Amino acid sequence: KIPVILPTHEHATRTWLVTSENTTQIEFPADILLTKEKQVALAHQFADCVPLLFVDRKRKSIGFAHAGWRGLTMGSVQITILSMQANFGSHPEDLWVWIGPCIQKASYGFEEQP
Repeated sequence: KIPVILPTHEHATRTWLVTSENTTQIEFPADILLTKEKQVALAHQFADCVPLLFVDRKRKSIGFAHAGWRGLTMGSVQITILSMQANFGSHPEDLWVWIGPCIQKASYGFEEQP
């Protein structure tokens, strides 16, 4: 059975390093997940926030960020990269980063006021 890691979100930059010792923790707050573990599924729930996936193929590690406007302004991209450097020895030039689907301006239902 593969554990699914699904944190509660703070809409900030709290980071959780997923290891074989803590894959059974049921509930914890985090917007950034990091791991080198195999056979583990990292998950987030998204509404209008941006999913960001960081992959270091050389060090076989990943970072997965739930990045809303608060997290982005607090430096969630930089914190994910720095955390991968600190925990896995990652180098920014070795990272592949994917930006997932997110809400766009046209998705908001506001009308301009006269």
